[in-house]
Amino acid sequence: MSTSTEGGDLHRVDLTPITRRLTAALSAARLVGLVKRDDEARERWADVYGELTEGVPGLLGAITGRAEAQVMRFAMLFSLLDSAKEIGLVHLDAALEVWRYCAASAAYIFGHATGDPIADTILSALRDSPAGLNRTQIRDLFQRHASGARIDGALELLRSAQMAESSGTSTGGRPAEVWKVRQKRHKRPKPSTPTPLVASDAFVAVPDDHEVMW
Repeated sequence: MSTSTEGGDLHRVDLTPITRRLTAALSAARLVGLVKRDDEARERWADVYGELTEGVPGLLGAITGRAEAQVMRFAMLFSLLDSAKEIGLVHLDAALEVWRYCAASAAYIFGHATGDPIADTILSALRDSPAGLNRTQIRDLFQRHASGARIDGALELLRSAQMAESSGTSTGGRPAEVWKVRQKRHKRPKPSTPTPLVASDAFVAVPDDHEVMW
């Protein structure tokens, strides 16, 4: 069988061209001072920065936080691998695509989790109940194995994470509190002008024994 399709013969592959390119890129990177975005990359960054910094609720938000810093680090690495002195649009676009894949993978695994088992159980039940659940129905999910205070804390977690919301429903007497999955809101408009970067606008590529400015 052809080793080109079956693999397993990496030791026979001549990696010299790749190692030479990486060595050359590393040598060039050690001579670079400040690495800034060029005009096209700066314009694209202004467009995507608001979305990158938009908070995501729950465990997914904790995992994918600081997206803007991660994207810019990727972009800088791509520019240095190209032995470029500026971060170009092609480098930024490549970094955004890498982050899109990372974020999508994290969302597939953790998208509906808060990290709290009580809150996650309630959220799963709410997703299966479009009409919502009242307090008694939520309490019965745990067959009295979760205290009222514990359930209250879980519901407040879901509310603060914007994953669930409550409303009062008339029952002829005291209004019943009904909880439902919160519908997604439209994203806020992207800023028309660049939002100040959390990290520095410029990055430094220097030898390993020097501090790198992030």
